[in-house]
Amino acid sequence: WTQFQIITGSADWSVVKYSSGQWIAVSPTALAISTDNALTWTDLSATFGSIWTDLAYGNGRWVAVARTGSRRAMLSFDGFSWATTLSADDNMDWYSVAFGNGRFVAVGGSFANGTSAIMWSDTGISWTLVAPPVTSLWSSITFGNNVFVAVSRSGDAMESADGGLTWEMISTPGDYRWVRVVFGENTFSSIADFASASDTN
Repeated sequence: WTQFQIITGSADWSVVKYSSGQWIAVSPTALAISTDNALTWTDLSATFGSIWTDLAYGNGRWVAVARTGSRRAMLSFDGFSWATTLSADDNMDWYSVAFGNGRFVAVGGSFANGTSAIMWSDTGISWTLVAPPVTSLWSSITFGNNVFVAVSRSGDAMESADGGLTWEMISTPGDYRWVRVVFGENTFSSIADFASASDTN
């Protein structure tokens, strides 16, 4: 590993994604882009007063989601200029978004009101709300092998084989707060940051 500074400031960078020659990093208060293999970075200043949590690339555009703010979705066709859009529910905390088979799918949940939701969009401009099979704090979603898979901090997991329209629950080992799920080498992998007191593994 080689350490280098992304941009000046104290943003807590939490997510970085790559596509089409661009690296884009996300923090709650800022976005940054690199087009030279992550050597130098440019501040995008595209926060619009929201706390951004994740982004994905597909259909020739970047799409980002947020967990606070009056607008909780935004998109960019070039990675530099961003415009906010209305999510399917701007009262929901959207934590993760993924792209697959021509569609963006995002998941979220709210500690405050005990709700959770899924939304999908082919364009990143207009979104459709979908009810998950159970209420859970859905924290991460990914795509692989023609299915979307999502995990939650409540210990749940679910999958969709029809572009996010319908979902089925998946059994998970132990009682963990799953925070991230990824796909690679024909395998889905998830990581947790805490095991509940009832789990001894």
